[in-house]
Amino acid sequence: MLDAFDRIGQEYGPARWPFDTPPMLAPRLRPAVFIVLLTVALAFLLSLAMTVLHHRIDAWFITRWMRGWAICSIIAIPSALLIAPPLRALADRLCR
Repeated sequence: MLDAFDRIGQEYGPARWPFDTPPMLAPRLRPAVFIVLLTVALAFLLSLAMTVLHHRIDAWFITRWMRGWAICSIIAIPSALLIAPPLRALADRLCR
């Protein structure tokens, strides 16, 4: 006799999380989400590099780094969202 989990496995196949889960956001938001994620990641890495170069690693390193990351992200995300559409159009024009 099959229990509930076996029946679900037979009906839907094995779960391959996260690929079988429904999307959290609408597909039309994909370009904006990509820009925000890329900007946050780049701000994270660049603020790390700049903090290490200018202040070295000391007791206040994490505080300085997170403060720099927050400031960089606040400036970079809106800038990237405003600059990306014209740059995408320019790239489309250049790569016809």
